[in-house]
Amino acid sequence: MIKTLEWTSQGVRFIDQTRLPTEEVYVTCSTHQEVATAIRDMVVRGAPAIGVRSARSAGPWAKPAPPP
Repeated sequence: MIKTLEWTSQGVRFIDQTRLPTEEVYVTCSTHQEVATAIRDMVVRGAPAIGVRSARSAGPWAKPAPPP
């Protein structure tokens, strides 16, 4: 089975859907900006996939809100 999403020590790793079905190539993004670019460039496609990748990748970089 192909892993479409995986969190690694280098960042979020996912399959490059622009290369399917002829190649199985993975992309690793280490910042939320890189994830946004991958979504914009259609490396990641489909609403559920984009939602999962966005949430999964934004979490580690999110900062807690300052106290009121």
